[in-house]
Amino acid sequence: GIMIYRRQVVGILDLEHFLGLAGAPRPVSTDSSRQILLVEHGNFLVGFTIDTGAQLEVWQEQRIQDQLPSSLPQTLRRYAMGTYRDAHERFVLLLSVKRVLEDAAVRG
Repeated sequence: GIMIYRRQVVGILDLEHFLGLAGAPRPVSTDSSRQILLVEHGNFLVGFTIDTGAQLEVWQEQRIQDQLPSSLPQTLRRYAMGTYRDAHERFVLLLSVKRVLEDAAVRG
């Protein structure tokens, strides 16, 4: 989808749907559990739909690992840059914005 942000048209990508982790895309406007995270990449501004439970945190660099779990599906490996375990031992997959945007542009 698209949205207008500060007089600029911004493309919106539903990461959950794009990565094959969910069924049909859920519109943010009708789903209060979803928000849009704006990311500036190069000269582009793009929005990614995220769950509202997500929060911004400062991470300790030493907790970031390059090695990916063997159980990670091949479809996600292309976009994965590493993993992170937070203080509560929750697993977070770090994605390459560049790779996601390149493939999103090709899929159009």
